[in-house]
Amino acid sequence: MTDYRKAYGLPERYFLSLGRMVEKKNLATLVAAYARYTQRVAGDGRWKIEDGGAPVALVFVGSGELEGALREQARGLGLKVIDRTEWRAGQSSHGLTQIDADKSERLAADRTEGIADSRVTPAVGGLSAETTDGGDAAATAAENCKPNTENSVEKDRGAVYFYGFRQIEENAVFYALAEAFVLPSLYEEWGLVVNEAMAAGLPVIVSRTAGCAEDLVPSSGNMERGAWSMEQEADVRAARPYLEQRSNGFAFDPASSDALSEALRRIADQKTKRLRDEETDGVTEMGQRSREIVAKFSCDNFARQAMRAARATRGGGCESGW
Repeated sequence: MTDYRKAYGLPERYFLSLGRMVEKKNLATLVAAYARYTQRVAGDGRWKIEDGGAPVALVFVGSGELEGALREQARGLGLKVIDRTEWRAGQSSHGLTQIDADKSERLAADRTEGIADSRVTPAVGGLSAETTDGGDAAATAAENCKPNTENSVEKDRGAVYFYGFRQIEENAVFYALAEAFVLPSLYEEWGLVVNEAMAAGLPVIVSRTAGCAEDLVPSSGNMERGAWSMEQEADVRAARPYLEQRSNGFAFDPASSDALSEALRRIADQKTKRLRDEETDGVTEMGQRSREIVAKFSCDNFARQAMRAARATRGGGCESGW
C-alpha cells in the first residue's frame, strides 16, 4: 500500500491551510493562534493535553508574497519551521516514493543566508516574539529549516510545514491526511477550498466573513459540546462572543486569534481523546456532516436544481417534456 504520508514527509497529525499567501487570507492570525495553542499544549498555559501528547502540526500548501513573513513570524514565536517546498513524490517500482529531499535541505539552508543582519520582529496576536542577536538567529533558522526525518512534532513546541504551490492533483493528498481545514480570511467571496476540504470529509474552521460560512458551516444548535475543566471554562467564556461551534466545525471572528486558538484546541483535544480511548469523537462526526452538507452543492445536484427551475419557468412542471 502506498504510504503517501511518508512520501510527502507529512506529520502524523496536522491542521491544513491551502491557498494563496496574500493579505486577505489573514494567515498571520492563524500562525499567532497556532502558537498560542502550542504553548498551552506544552503546559505554558492552561490546556495541557492529559497524556503529554505533542501539539498537532500546521501545514501550509500554497505560495505568495507573504510566505517569507509567515516563516519569520513562526520562528519568532518559537515554532519549528520545516521546509518542504522542493519535496516531490515520484513513482518507482515499489510505488510512491519521496524524491529531492537533499535538494530541499540545501535550498532551505540557502534561504537562511543573510538572516544574521536582521532581527526577529514581534508577531501579531498578542504573543511575545523571541528576539535574538544576528548569529543566534541564523543558527536557529538553519536548524528550523532542516527536514524533519523522524516525521514527528517536538514535544515542547509546534511545527509549521511549508509545502509551496502544488498542482491540483496533489492537493487531494493534503486534504485526505489532515485533521481539519482552516480558512481564516478577512473577506472571501465564497471560498471553494472549503468545498474541497468538506468533500474530503474534514471538519472546517472558517472565518465568519467568508462567503461560504453560512451555507457550508450551518449552525448546529449545540454550541458547547464537551466538558471543560474550571481553568478551560474561563477560556471558553472569553472566546464565546467570537467563536461559534457549528454542525461540521467552527465559525470565528477573523480578528480574534484567541477564538481561532480555541477552535484548534477543541478539534485537537477531541481527536486526541479518540486516539487514546478508542471512542467516537465529535471531530469524526463533524467530518461526516461535512460530506453530507457539501453533497448538496455537487454538480449533479446543481444540474437537477437547474432543470427543476427551468421546468418551473416554462410552467410545465415535471412532465413538461424536459
